[in-house]
Amino acid sequence: MVKRAMKQVGSALHRTLNARQFGLKLIANVTYGYTSASFSGRMPNVHLADAIVQTGRETLQRTIAHVNQHPSWGARVIYGDTDSLFVLLEGQSRQQAFITGRQIAAEAFITGRQIAAEAFITGRQIAAEVTAANPHPMELEMEKVYHPCVLCTKKRYMGYLYVGYMYEHEHASPRLDAKGIETIRRDGCAAERKIVEKALRLLFTSGDISAVKAYVLRQCDKLQCGRASLLDLVFANEVRLGTYKSDRVRLGTYKSEESAPPGAQVARHRQQIDPNDKAQTGERIPFIVESARLRDSAQRPEVLLFPPHGVPDAARWQAPRPDASYYILNRILPALGRIFSLIGVDVFIWYTRKAPMAIPACKYKQEMRRSRRAPLDRALPAAVAQRARHGATIVGYFESSHCILCDKPCPALLCAECADDRLTSTVALTTRRNLLEARVHALVAHCLRCSAARVGPIECRNLDCPHLYSRLKLQRQYTTAVDHLGSLARRAGRGDKGDEDDDELAW
Repeated sequence: MVKRAMKQVGSALHRTLNARQFGLKLIANVTYGYTSASFSGRMPNVHLADAIVQTGRETLQRTIAHVNQHPSWGARVIYGDTDSLFVLLEGQSRQQAFITGRQIAAEAFITGRQIAAEAFITGRQIAAEVTAANPHPMELEMEKVYHPCVLCTKKRYMGYLYVGYMYEHEHASPRLDAKGIETIRRDGCAAERKIVEKALRLLFTSGDISAVKAYVLRQCDKLQCGRASLLDLVFANEVRLGTYKSDRVRLGTYKSEESAPPGAQVARHRQQIDPNDKAQTGERIPFIVESARLRDSAQRPEVLLFPPHGVPDAARWQAPRPDASYYILNRILPALGRIFSLIGVDVFIWYTRKAPMAIPACKYKQEMRRSRRAPLDRALPAAVAQRARHGATIVGYFESSHCILCDKPCPALLCAECADDRLTSTVALTTRRNLLEARVHALVAHCLRCSAARVGPIECRNLDCPHLYSRLKLQRQYTTAVDHLGSLARRAGRGDKGDEDDDELAW
């Protein structure tokens, strides 16, 4: 009754009623917990607790049997949990589903308190008949319809939601509702949530797996070539320093701190830099997985955004790149695989030349499909070799070997055709530089307005602002575009005779 009244009142009274229904729910749950806690509880009564569970189970089973055996509904219960039923009505429209669901709900109820019968393609006819078969105040409420819907496991589903008032409108716009899956979980990154949600939207609206595959390939291609925003790759997991096994290193129980989760390692590293920057219990620590050794893979976002102190040319500093293989093979594809495996689609085949077959995930090494586009901030060959000679990993020696304009395989920045057609290449590189310059100026102006400054360097380091990530990335891309255009101009001025003596240019 309280929830029904919440739908008919204003915002102020709505908050009061919401707190009241939450208090009633909490009292009911705590009372059951006290009675079922045996001798260690404050008021143990095992017989009362067993009676509550048995009554709910019997009512649920009776309701499921009634719905499945009804001759005219053609309904089938596909899932039931504690106080809810998921009823499938095959071959019926949304309007028919609402009418049928209310009749079913009038004949029975599931528990001793009012429920939100999350009936995923049900109707009002079910609710009416199920409620009529149970004593007052037991009631089965027809709350909403999902069409279409993906039911992964227990309490993990997603679908287009239609509430009660929408059944009269055929063209009513639904909203995407999810529970328990990656689109609403906070232990993943934004890229994982966005890709999974968009893929499901494409599946629901078009039903075309090829369109979903093309979208996922495009998004993961952005990850591989460095076009994705770093803000979408940030994890923010809770840390509880002092509770991990590695916290006993100082006692001699463990030999290293590598057993701690990545967020805890980043928190300890922050505390080493600044002893006053200690993570609180339950605080969410942001970090990004970088292309490095596994024990050093988690890095603070500042490491990938700002050049370290002492860099001679900070404007041309090559920032470390996130580990695209980790994000794709360990985060995005497993999340998509748990959903699309229900319809017989193996998303790992999209990115691997060999299907994993029946081999466990930890026993095979998947082969990534190479990105078809070179990153816009790709450094000159001499700069790449210089960075590789000064302490970089072996990955630094294997930069992209494709033309930055036409994407043809070549050992230099430009292929032979683009290098010979200097006019077209100059126009293309100049256009790219001008576009990047305009975007950088627009973001700088926005950041200056936000920081209440007119001129001068921008000192903002707000890691929650998406403009910070975009501005720093575009500035690096703009600097690289200027270097590319300058190298082409120097080559055109000297002619082909001086190519052998040019250390900065391998065109």
